[in-house]
Amino acid sequence: MHLPGDYLERVKRFYAEGRKDDVEIYARELENLTRRERRFGEIRLIWDERRGLTNIGIGPGAGLDLEDNGIPRFAEHNLGSLNGQIAGAVAMKYVSELMKSGRVK
Repeated sequence: MHLPGDYLERVKRFYAEGRKDDVEIYARELENLTRRERRFGEIRLIWDERRGLTNIGIGPGAGLDLEDNGIPRFAEHNLGSLNGQIAGAVAMKYVSELMKSGRVK
């Protein structure tokens, strides 16, 4: 999943507008849903003050990592079909909130 090319400029506003909380709440809701169905454990989100969301961990050793040494994107590691869908849903929520943040002038 790709991020907008200007995502670094959007991250500051994302944090200022409290959008990190929206993503955290969304991830907790998904985590609670998957726990009830005994599918996965914790959804771990790793944040960086400058780069935003840098890792979405799903279960033991699987998730999405931010790669920003070219076109910024989330790259998967060790994801299956269902945990990939959960990680992808969190990533889409993050990108959606990031896009709402607008461009910092």
